[in-house]
Amino acid sequence: MSRVLPASVRHFVSPPRTSQNPRETTVIPIQETIVPMQPVTSEYIVREQKGSVRQEQPRTQIKTQVIVKEADHTFCEQRIAEQQKEIDLWRKKYLELQAELDRNTSYEETIQQLQDRVEILIGENKKLNQSLKQKIGDLDQARISINELEQHIRTQKNQNEEIQRLQKQLDQSKKQVNEWKNRFVTIEKQISTITNTDMKTSELEQKISKLQQDLSNWKERCLRAEKEKKDLEDCKQQ
Repeated sequence: MSRVLPASVRHFVSPPRTSQNPRETTVIPIQETIVPMQPVTSEYIVREQKGSVRQEQPRTQIKTQVIVKEADHTFCEQRIAEQQKEIDLWRKKYLELQAELDRNTSYEETIQQLQDRVEILIGENKKLNQSLKQKIGDLDQARISINELEQHIRTQKNQNEEIQRLQKQLDQSKKQVNEWKNRFVTIEKQISTITNTDMKTSELEQKISKLQQDLSNWKERCLRAEKEKKDLEDCKQQ
């Protein structure tokens, strides 16, 4: 028994299908099949049955067939409505998948850009690591130079302290020399005074010696004179 469908029936052939490559999409579109609607009449029923039954059926049997056709028509309309809902769901799913595919394509482009950026950053990181190693070497060399300079500064400081100590000793020595010079001058003055005194003493000694000689002479003269006096007195007494 064939069923008569309305002209607006849409048959969904298959849901959208995507290939394994996310960049290529194969979409099987929704097709519409238009089935011409034929009126359900007694003439149509008679024509349908003409090949097998050549004579007209009883009226009650025709009514029964009409009722069955109407029930089939109602079932078909319900089935069409269900299929239309399913088609709408699949169309919505198709649009969602298409949008997701576009997003994934955009994500792939973004990922590729990020991968390129990562490659660039890796190269820059290598350059920075090389530069960092060079800077670390320069820093180590600078630390060695600083240590040498600090050692030189400590040595220079020790030398300065030694120079200050020697300068103090030199100042003390100069002071002592000045004291010795002053003392030497004083001693020289004293020596000069003593020398002068010695000279005077020598002169005095010479004078004393001369005076002593004179005194001795005068003493002898006095003794001779006393002797002569005594002799004269003795002679006088005789």
